[in-house]
Amino acid sequence: MNTRKPQIIFSKSSPYIVQDVDILEDCEGEILPTKPIMALCRCGKSKTKPYCDGKHIESGFLNQSKEDFPGEIKEYYGREITIYFDLSVCSHSAVCLNQLPSVFNLNRRPWINANGAKTQQIMKTIDDCPSGALKYVLHGKQHETLQRETKIVIAENGPFNVEGGIELCGDTHPPADQERYCLCRCGCTKNTPFCDETHNMLINEEKF
Repeated sequence: MNTRKPQIIFSKSSPYIVQDVDILEDCEGEILPTKPIMALCRCGKSKTKPYCDGKHIESGFLNQSKEDFPGEIKEYYGREITIYFDLSVCSHSAVCLNQLPSVFNLNRRPWINANGAKTQQIMKTIDDCPSGALKYVLHGKQHETLQRETKIVIAENGPFNVEGGIELCGDTHPPADQERYCLCRCGCTKNTPFCDETHNMLINEEKF
């Protein structure tokens, strides 16, 4: 029986080496072929995406964090719930903005209103955050991380959304939430290996 822990391993110039992850899902919910050990494209140039085809070697791919991302976690207090936001791991997927604009609204300051909706609605939206940038405390008690199925979901022209406690092994700080995080797939993040929305700024670039 295989008892190895699922892992994603990388270095500053390598693809993502994925070990013992059985579910790889595209943006339409289709399950893609997997292997016990497989390489997923990280440079954004592979012709066989999401799999690596060695283009990172040809292109001289080297991805290191280019700037220091703020690690400060901001707190937003409500009557029943306190919301925590960590900008350093946010993938800017806009799940929170789209699902619950009464609470999460960039046109308002502060942009998070912890009293803007029913507590259960806020909890669900935070649980749906793919990057783990949002967390909460309810009635003064730390919320236990929601246990998820172990899988990698490919966002359309976006990151690998990693779920289910897959261990991340590389020359970087660990994810803010071991249960869920978003890995860059365009090769241009300034916060390697995490997605920082740079993919949305790649004008006229090949879709990935």
